[in-house]
Amino acid sequence: MGLFLNDIFKTSPSINSKESYNFMVVAALQEELNVFYSQNKGFSKPVPKDGGANEISFQYKKKKVKILTYATNNMGLPINAASIMKIINLHEPMYTIMIGTCACINRNHKLGDVLIPKRVFSYESGKYEDGVFDPDYEAMPTGDILRKEAELLKSRIINKLDYNVTTDEDFCSGGAVIDDKTMSDEIVRRCGRKLSGLDMEAYAIACINHLLQKNKELLVVKAISDYAKNKTESEQLGNKELAKNNSAHYTFELIKHLEDSIFATSKKVILKK
Repeated sequence: MGLFLNDIFKTSPSINSKESYNFMVVAALQEELNVFYSQNKGFSKPVPKDGGANEISFQYKKKKVKILTYATNNMGLPINAASIMKIINLHEPMYTIMIGTCACINRNHKLGDVLIPKRVFSYESGKYEDGVFDPDYEAMPTGDILRKEAELLKSRIINKLDYNVTTDEDFCSGGAVIDDKTMSDEIVRRCGRKLSGLDMEAYAIACINHLLQKNKELLVVKAISDYAKNKTESEQLGNKELAKNNSAHYTFELIKHLEDSIFATSKKVILKK
């Protein structure tokens, strides 16, 4: 999974911020987080919190629901892994959801569809030997409870959505944008037929989820902006804006669903058995 993630986990002490959060929504870019803020006119104005995070809240069924939000304003695995782990250690949110856009290499999905990966690979892990790069495609899991709740939500509201939601396929991440069919075909060959999404951050989220060992859970909820080629053209057609909105929309619906299904009772949620 890379030494930098293990080092981050071992050298970042948990310092509770005295606030309690069930939810945190994170994004690589502030523009993606701004789209999430637009999902509910009743959201409070963001209030700055320690570490560069913000708190927003809204009223839901006569209850105030707080959400911690954070944008790294950088794309890629190392910066997102380090920054998001720092915020989790500081504020200890129970559930963290990453929103944003992704490429898709499965044409069975439409632009704007939401992909919630079960596992995430890295196409950059491996070793160079005799001038040849031998990739090691090791998968990391996303949050099991969160993903199953996302699937349950889909079964309840899919007829009300103008996009589809998939929760049983995989992602592959790396530090370079993939806009090349040969490279995407090679990734599919190595990762298998369940691979659908490509991005630059999801592997970091899955690694953190794995390292926390179910004390907290993390999930990726991204929507398709392109098919790993002709990215500029796809963005000009408005597909990136569509993807950002659908990712944010489903994440907000998921938070409300979790409030109903998990946090509606007075019982304390314990993830680790």
